[in-house]
Amino acid sequence: MFKLTWLMGYCLIGLLSASNEGEPSLDSDILPWMTKLGCNAGNCHGSAAGRGGFHLSLFASDPAADYEAIVHELEGRRIDRIFPERSLVLAKPTGYLDHGGGIIAEDDSPFSELLAAWIGKGAKRTSPRATLHLDVQPIDVLVSSSEELVELQIRAQYSDGHEETVMSKSSIVLPDDGSVSLVDENKLRVLRPGQHTVLVRFMDKVVAVTLSHKFADAAIPDDPRAVENTIDKHIVSRLRDLGLTFSPAASDSRWLRRVTLDLTGRLPTLDELNQFQSESSSNRYESVVDRLLSSEAFVDFWTFRLGRWLKIHEQPKGRAAFEAYRNWLRQCVALDVGFDRMVRELLLAEGDSHENGAANFHRLCEDARKEAEVVARLFMGTRMECANCHDHPLDRWKQDDYHGFAALFAGVQRERVVKLQGRGVVHHPKTGESATPRIPGIAALAQTSPTIQHFADWLTASDNAFFAPAIVNMLWKQFFGRGLVDPYNDFRETNPASHPPLLQELAKEMGRDGYRLRPWIKRVVLSNTYRTDSEDGDGESIDPRFYAKTIYRPLEAEVYVDAIRDVLMPSTRDDNGPHGVRAIHPIDRANASSSLQVMNGCMRQDDCSADEVANLGLAAQLHLMNSDLINALLTDPNGQLQIWERDQVPIHERLENIFLRALTRNPTTHEWNAWNDESKSRNPDEQTKLLEDLVWSLLVSKEFRCNH
Repeated sequence: MFKLTWLMGYCLIGLLSASNEGEPSLDSDILPWMTKLGCNAGNCHGSAAGRGGFHLSLFASDPAADYEAIVHELEGRRIDRIFPERSLVLAKPTGYLDHGGGIIAEDDSPFSELLAAWIGKGAKRTSPRATLHLDVQPIDVLVSSSEELVELQIRAQYSDGHEETVMSKSSIVLPDDGSVSLVDENKLRVLRPGQHTVLVRFMDKVVAVTLSHKFADAAIPDDPRAVENTIDKHIVSRLRDLGLTFSPAASDSRWLRRVTLDLTGRLPTLDELNQFQSESSSNRYESVVDRLLSSEAFVDFWTFRLGRWLKIHEQPKGRAAFEAYRNWLRQCVALDVGFDRMVRELLLAEGDSHENGAANFHRLCEDARKEAEVVARLFMGTRMECANCHDHPLDRWKQDDYHGFAALFAGVQRERVVKLQGRGVVHHPKTGESATPRIPGIAALAQTSPTIQHFADWLTASDNAFFAPAIVNMLWKQFFGRGLVDPYNDFRETNPASHPPLLQELAKEMGRDGYRLRPWIKRVVLSNTYRTDSEDGDGESIDPRFYAKTIYRPLEAEVYVDAIRDVLMPSTRDDNGPHGVRAIHPIDRANASSSLQVMNGCMRQDDCSADEVANLGLAAQLHLMNSDLINALLTDPNGQLQIWERDQVPIHERLENIFLRALTRNPTTHEWNAWNDESKSRNPDEQTKLLEDLVWSLLVSKEFRCNH
């Protein structure tokens, strides 16, 4: 049947595998090939239910279970020790029997020969061993042209101390055909400029290899903004490697609008703009930042932002619980309490949730598994939910990690009075037994231990590899529109950071600052990277991961609504006026105004972005055209436009003032000329109506709806 009989194949394998005692291994030989061929992928036998009655662990994450399925299931009918070539596990992938996946291996392929030799030797699982480490070199490489080849070296280290080269048995997953191609067995060619990620998989280990291709070969002059601070040092270094340069620095007015929105969620006033532009001192940027950081508006806005992050919402726990949780968070922001202390308080909080606001954190989820997922996302930047049903296909987490982690929270009493020492059990779906509480990736804890206390101690320890990077990445996204790891709460080996050393240094600096919010924010907004302009002519084509320019970031719906009022109803800015408190104050989306509900486009109690505001879906467009959100304020007797009309302020002065209020800049020459062309043949009443149309157009424009 075979071009090489199974016996000849076995002899050949014996010669080639002397380092492995001359005998093919299920764990380190057969299963890696099955992974490489896709047999145990999620769309084949590695799916939760398997295929055709044959179920393998996803990407060979459980070799013991795979051995049982291959050798012992169905009374051992999948293998034939006497005539290995007749074995179902060999005859199907080679096409000698019907196979839903088609022919995936030739009968003289290394996989076929290895499998036949292993079966002929008795299909034994001798000396089971785990892959402790997968070493891939190089891990991060820069090429100048597509003519250069990157040669990978892949070695596995096993639990029995053995090491070997596993290049031929490893799977290499390319991003797409147009970015990177595989040449021969272990050489990669980068086809286009940019930064690309290639995944190398062996057994349950996955390593991401970053390949970068320069955009230009010309020497990039030194950038005077590459000063010795953590952020600019790393960003400029990466840009130079790629042959890219910073965009010019943003104008003073644009920077002031940007930083005021980021720190307070408000537009700068005309007085603030005039004061900033009139100053000439070298520390005027720092003075603005210090003033904003010490303001009540900062406390309000960052209570709102962190409240979104911590999922503060009223439903279904009642207004008193919502207010207590929000007040607790506001006090933390006002006092600049470190994130480590805040998170410890949340995890260890007990008592009446109407009095102890932090205790409401445990009430946000209905059960232990959901709470474990939320805690992992928020405080570890990790999505563990895939490990509920099977070992995570793209990360280190096993089912034991997931259900053991959930068991930490099984004893939480989630009533109005929160208790952490109640009775509770999380059943492991694989064993049907009670899961043993454990910290993910750490040995199981004793059942009698105060498990949440242990976890809180481990999580907020100074050497924890998850906590500080997760917090830093969440904050970085707020100021730059994307995380250094993106999505910001999806840390894993297969989703590497765009600037790994920068992320680690920022995490260390946050730890040195006591995990406090204000010092970290000040460091970011005074960097040259943050000051980079958003307009550079051709910057739209530059990958935003490189931070060569500032990207347009949609305002949160609440900030957008507040900004509209600031432009049209400035008298409400300080005293909240007849139109109510700031839109950011309620936090609770379920009880938000109809405008906020439409503009958010997201009433779920999980993460949601402000993309709807940037893209203006159909519902939002119709709302802006027909609702009172803007239209009523244009004609409000107490509104700015009507005040100007009564005071007979010259129409051109109104136009200039509106641009300054909304965009923190004067109209451009083109905008002036367009206005003059439209208004010169109209009487004063018609010009007033035209101005209302212009204001409406400004307030729905991308320039107004985004921070940039």
